[in-house]
Amino acid sequence: MGEEELRKELQGLFKRFRDVKLHYTMELGGDAERKKVFDKAKKDIRNMYFIKNKPRKRPRVAKSKQILKELDSVSVFTHELVDLYLYVTEVSMDYLMRRYRSTASAYNSCKDAFAKAINLIAKTALHDEFKKRCGMLAQLAMEIPEMDSAINNLYREQFKA
Repeated sequence: MGEEELRKELQGLFKRFRDVKLHYTMELGGDAERKKVFDKAKKDIRNMYFIKNKPRKRPRVAKSKQILKELDSVSVFTHELVDLYLYVTEVSMDYLMRRYRSTASAYNSCKDAFAKAINLIAKTALHDEFKKRCGMLAQLAMEIPEMDSAINNLYREQFKA
């Protein structure tokens, strides 16, 4: 297969398959293109928990996890992924604070997203960049009894606070 045929094949794949387009956008695109992808993901995730700024009866946790998994597999920069996981933690905490009763999946989603963010921070040198934001989330978790110990233990363990 010649170079020109290979180019045409790649263009065809790019147009037909969303995953291929996403991969190349993340891999070869600039900051603006990646930001668009992450901003759309954040908007979609927020919509899984809220409808017109009101909490859903049950959050669409499985769909938000699917978005996270997809971006986790194609993300180029760790700091963008940490930001997304912390965003999910923020949105799910907001949801949990507004709902008097919630499902175990909403609590688990919040804990899992924070744990993944903390694990990524631990693997890289992003402590300074995210310490303040993680501290604010740990403080906020104190208002949600089911979240307090899990979030604060992860925070203290990572940041020695």
